[in-house]
Amino acid sequence: MEASTIAAILLGSMAGGVLADWHVLAALGVCAVVYGGAVIANVFIPKLPAARPGQSWRFTR
Repeated sequence: MEASTIAAILLGSMAGGVLADWHVLAALGVCAVVYGGAVIANVFIPKLPAARPGQSWRFTR
């Protein structure tokens, strides 16, 4: 999992550099499209019930 995260960061940095070198507005457009895809993907994450519904967020009692 960690290796894939590092690989994604490195590949994204390289792709972003190539896109920004090619055309800045195209790079911004690609960022907007990828962000929109992430928003759509997040809609499909199933909602789960609370694990401990009665538990307080307070650390002290």
